[in-house]
Amino acid sequence: MEPALLIPIMALMIPIVAIVMSFKYKAKELELKAGRGGDPNVVSALEDMKRQIADLRDTTTRYDMSFDSALQRIESRVGNIENRVSTIERASTTAEHVTSRSS
Repeated sequence: MEPALLIPIMALMIPIVAIVMSFKYKAKELELKAGRGGDPNVVSALEDMKRQIADLRDTTTRYDMSFDSALQRIESRVGNIENRVSTIERASTTAEHVTSRSS
């Protein structure tokens, strides 16, 4: 067979192989989901991984909520400190004006 003829044949075989492999993958996935066939160890490991991912998602959500709460407390405290500083500055400025007028 000529090499020039092999190139188009190979180019056409790649998508065909991809389609066949995709079909086999989907069939095996459905088989595992249905609980039929498959290695019980693999199914058990997949279920364990799903549980671990769910636990990790829950933990991440809790930490995120805790972080948001701490951030809100810090923002509130900074706001209070800014208000105090502003009040002190106004009182200081007022005292300076009173002192300069009486002099």
